[in-house]
Amino acid sequence: MNIIVFSKNRACQLDLLLESFRGSKIEAPNKRVFYTFTSDDFKKGYLKVKAKYPEWQFDFQEKEIKDYLLGVLTSGLTMFLVDDNVFVENCRLEYKLEMLKREEKVLCISLRLGKNISHDYMADKPMVVPEISSDGLLKWKGCDACWGYPMSLDGHIFRTEDIIPLIKKIDFNSPNELEWQLSLNPINKEYMICFESPVLTNLAINKVQTWNDNRHGSVPAEFLNAQYLVGKKIDLKDIIGQKERFNSTHVEANIKLI
Repeated sequence: MNIIVFSKNRACQLDLLLESFRGSKIEAPNKRVFYTFTSDDFKKGYLKVKAKYPEWQFDFQEKEIKDYLLGVLTSGLTMFLVDDNVFVENCRLEYKLEMLKREEKVLCISLRLGKNISHDYMADKPMVVPEISSDGLLKWKGCDACWGYPMSLDGHIFRTEDIIPLIKKIDFNSPNELEWQLSLNPINKEYMICFESPVLTNLAINKVQTWNDNRHGSVPAEFLNAQYLVGKKIDLKDIIGQKERFNSTHVEANIKLI
C-alpha cells in the first residue's frame, strides 16, 4: 500500500501523526511525506522529524504535486493523510482490505468514520449517521456531510487503479485543491467501508493553507514549531484519552505539550 502524507509548516503535528501511526499496526512498504515550509525555523522542524522517523521517505516539494503523485504511486492501494491527522485506535485492516479488493462496488475504506460521527464540525451542526451493515458497508450517495464525502484525503484508502485516472484528469496545485477536485469527480462506486469507531481524527487546532477558510482552532503553527525545536512534543496519550468525546471527523481537542 502507498501512504502519502501532505505537510506544510507543521513538523510538530507531523511528529504526532507519525508517532500515532507506529501504534496503528498498519503496514505499508511505500510510506512518504510530501512536505514544504516557508521559513528556516520550519525547515529545522522537518530536519528533526525526518531524523526521528527513518522508516518514512521525506520528499521536499520540488515539483508540482500532480507530477509527484503520478511518479510515486505504485499499484495496489493508496491512502492519503494530512499532517493534522492522528491515529487514535489500533486497527486490523486485513478484513477490510480484502473487502475492498473483492467488492468492485466499494469505492474506499474510511478510517475517519464510525457510528459515533454525528456532528459536522465545519458547519457546526448535527448530521445523520446512515445505515451501516455489520461489515461496515454503507451507501454514501445522498448522505449527510462527511458521510457523503468519500474522496477525503483524511485516511481514506482507495484502489490505486481507481485514483490514478482521476489525478491525471483533474487540475490542482495543492492538497486542498486535490481533495476538492476529487470530490467533484468521485469514483463511480456506491459503497464505502468504515469501522465501528474511527481509527483516526483530524486535530483541527490551526490552519496553514490559504486556499480556503475552513473552520479551525487557535494554536499557531509557529508556536508549536518553536516548542518542538526546544524538545517539546504533543502528548499522544493525552489525545487518545479524549477520543470518547470525539463525535466529528475534525476536533479542536485540548493539547498537552511534554
